[in-house]
Amino acid sequence: MQVTITSYENPEAFEKFNLISHVANWSQPMLTIHGGRDYRVLDTQGISAFTALQRRGFNSKITLLNNWDYSIQAITWSLDVITSLRAVTNHNTNLLSKVRKSTQVETFNFTGAKNKTVWGWHVPPANGTAQKASLVFLIHGGSQNRYAIIVINFHGSNSYGQKFTDSITGQYGTLPYDDLKLGLSTVLTRYKYIDGNQAVALDASYGGYMINWIAGHPEMSQRFKAFICHADVTITSYENPEAFEKFNPISHVANWSQPMLTIHGGRDYRVLDTQGISAFTALQRGGIPSRMLYFPKENHSILNSFNSMIWYQEVLDWMNKWTT
Repeated sequence: MQVTITSYENPEAFEKFNLISHVANWSQPMLTIHGGRDYRVLDTQGISAFTALQRRGFNSKITLLNNWDYSIQAITWSLDVITSLRAVTNHNTNLLSKVRKSTQVETFNFTGAKNKTVWGWHVPPANGTAQKASLVFLIHGGSQNRYAIIVINFHGSNSYGQKFTDSITGQYGTLPYDDLKLGLSTVLTRYKYIDGNQAVALDASYGGYMINWIAGHPEMSQRFKAFICHADVTITSYENPEAFEKFNPISHVANWSQPMLTIHGGRDYRVLDTQGISAFTALQRGGIPSRMLYFPKENHSILNSFNSMIWYQEVLDWMNKWTT
């Protein structure tokens, strides 16, 4: 569980509230704690920021940014009337009316590594589940473009307790890998409309590392038609070097066989671009179908809006190329 706490004082009633953005499993409701009691104020997800507005003589208001429904709108409610919600921005309403998006997002769970309960997200295609759909295995768009999306909150993820988060220290290629492997099997058993023979896997940063790790393990890599790897990590570290070397994807490059798109920013100082270039070089030398997308002025994330459009189009083109 993760919490963000903001204290709020009501100057009229000389009362003090603690406002908490509380992440439990996959939901993120707002709570107040007042007088030692715990109240659920707003049962919603996707709260990325909130603040208390207090003015003498006025009802006290809470403003939060909610991005659960793609709208990224600011909404307010009163502490005095906690059920009264009012949107104060609608910047994306017109744009969203033109976007096909899935409305049937759901969570699921399964028994993962160490017999622990692991949760995941299932995002079906926007056009429904009547027809077979290719799979996007997103490791920590798609659904608008005939793909089903699966996201597994594997060991090391937040909101399941600190012990769960810390469990991957020194186990970078075991517990998350096992969770992903078990989660994929669960998904293909549970959601019959998903075509397990038409799957691609993608992600960035640690997820990029995991793409490289999966690529080197045929028992998992052969379950995917292609990979997309953004800001991948293949580096060793002076901290716990034995564990980093043990789980270094470089040791398994000889097993790489599936097509891969690698993406990197030239100003990524969190994961140096040499990591992505090294991976691309290994793919090319191995005669594996591959492509590298390089943004000289971007960092760990692609922030320029024009570059972001290129990123998404290249990713979709790569997925479309290797799935039917």
